[in-house]
Amino acid sequence: IDGSAQFFLPRAEMGQGISTGLSQIVAEELNLTLDKVDCHYQNTSKIAPCQMTVGSQSMENYFELTALAAARLREVLKRIARKKFSLHTDNLSSVLNGFETETGKFIPYTSVVEEKLIEDEALEFEDIELFSKAGPGKTRLVGQRTEPVKIDDIITGKEIYSRDVVLP
Repeated sequence: IDGSAQFFLPRAEMGQGISTGLSQIVAEELNLTLDKVDCHYQNTSKIAPCQMTVGSQSMENYFELTALAAARLREVLKRIARKKFSLHTDNLSSVLNGFETETGKFIPYTSVVEEKLIEDEALEFEDIELFSKAGPGKTRLVGQRTEPVKIDDIITGKEIYSRDVVLP
């Protein structure tokens, strides 16, 4: 495990930048750098049907759902860290790439992630803090300019969009 998060885009990327926007949200909530979010495009037969993918509609529809999913994962990892390292305090702060104890000890995500533990801890959370909704000037990535996800593929023509596909 290299500390990156795999994110499966819930809508088709049609050049509107949804892969970048939603990846920024994932990175913000998990306290990762954007390059640590591995954004995957799904086969359109695997995602829910939608009326259309246009403009920023996908951001409007998926901002909060994506933020909640990533924030829940962060909180599950926090619970696992507390149990795994016998931390009996709620003072475990989210920092870049992991957590920090009140004594300053860094606990990287890579030392916490275990698939079975995540499944066991996958519970609902109430009043979860969404870092991505902190507001202007208070976020690291959301609302900030960034290089688009997979920009090299886009500008070199390697990225394939629906209009590029030719069917028999």
